[in-house]
Amino acid sequence: MAEVYAVARTYLLAIHNDSLMPARMVQQEHGLSRGQAAARLRAARELGLLPYAGRGLRVFGPGHWPRAAQWCTADGRPRTIWTACQECRQLWPCENAATLVWLAGLPNPEYL
Repeated sequence: MAEVYAVARTYLLAIHNDSLMPARMVQQEHGLSRGQAAARLRAARELGLLPYAGRGLRVFGPGHWPRAAQWCTADGRPRTIWTACQECRQLWPCENAATLVWLAGLPNPEYL
């Protein structure tokens, strides 16, 4: 059980720190195979330690979660893609980041 909590914490910290591959961070930090990491992440979601992820780049439902954003210049050319909060559209992490709320719900929460 402690390992599932540790995996959830690693996953949330990776998202908060703007990692595009939080599951891979779990693999690396805990020395797990892809299948082992997936099983522990699934267990963490079933225990309510992590939100259920949807399809697409970092989609966790409503709330202050990171989302890739891209603005256009006045002449219509695309600019660099960056990460913004999907709710308030501020640069990620915003001051109401949902990752901090979920981390606070874990035993022995880590704050950044």
